[in-house]
Amino acid sequence: MKRIYFLFLMIISYSTLKAGCDMCNMYVGLNPNYNKNTIGLRYRYSSYSDLGMIHTNASGNYNSNNSGKLNYRSYRTTELWAMYYPTPKVQLLFAIPYMDNRLVMEDNLKQQVLGLGDLTFVGRYQILNRNIDSSHNKQRLFIGFGIKAPTGQYQDLDYGGMLDPHIQPGTGSFDYLLSLGYFLKSPSDFGFNIDVNYRITNTNPNEYRFANRLNSNMHLFYQYHFNDHVIMPSIGSAIEFASLDINQKIKQLASNGTIINGVLELDYFYHQYAIIMSVQSPIYSHFNDSNAKHQGRLMVGINYSF
Repeated sequence: MKRIYFLFLMIISYSTLKAGCDMCNMYVGLNPNYNKNTIGLRYRYSSYSDLGMIHTNASGNYNSNNSGKLNYRSYRTTELWAMYYPTPKVQLLFAIPYMDNRLVMEDNLKQQVLGLGDLTFVGRYQILNRNIDSSHNKQRLFIGFGIKAPTGQYQDLDYGGMLDPHIQPGTGSFDYLLSLGYFLKSPSDFGFNIDVNYRITNTNPNEYRFANRLNSNMHLFYQYHFNDHVIMPSIGSAIEFASLDINQKIKQLASNGTIINGVLELDYFYHQYAIIMSVQSPIYSHFNDSNAKHQGRLMVGINYSF
């Protein structure tokens, strides 16, 4: 049986070596109260740079207006999320983000878009729960399905023209999510956690279709207990992949790519309360826009479990 679980984890790890996107992640996070209802608020920041402005023309080919200065695209997301167990085997996940997306060109703020993003709802079913006693490994495995609803604005204008779809708060389409979550904790308080999500996209009313996206978060962690406090440091990876977007049936050759980030996280728990802090730094990135670079990510959050 242990060999089966090991093989299962290796398959998942291999399948997520090309994962991807900032806005489709439904990562639950590490939590000693993983089997309790939880509500939380988290803030995420990520940024990308390119040398000159790269855009896709009507034929699907990309052109570069190289000014010699770095341009930056940043995403600031404040997200309300919740996890609820209507039964011990059914896990419901909900998230609604507020977006602050910015484009800085030649040291000037050219675009800033504020507004609610797309609502995400995922239902997962527990197909494995091993919690025999304190001398054995604890394991939980969830699989599920979800929907991303187009609650965010996707038709904002700038000087009479439509903004880049990737800076809009929403996507304009109903999308579907496939989700998997696995949690293992040893008697020595070391553990492993993985969340994998695959997003199947649809075309929005503007005839724009974001690429299908795959993302994965994997962590090795340790729980340090003292009195009523728990400190949980962890190290891991965030792996993301998305292929080409399609605009009016034309592939957008400068869109998306592959990112592998190293992750350091430090979480603090006191009874039902938690403070979450995470930093991601690029290990590998490859974008179809050859001038683009990923600058990294930051996440902080607070949770309450009940």
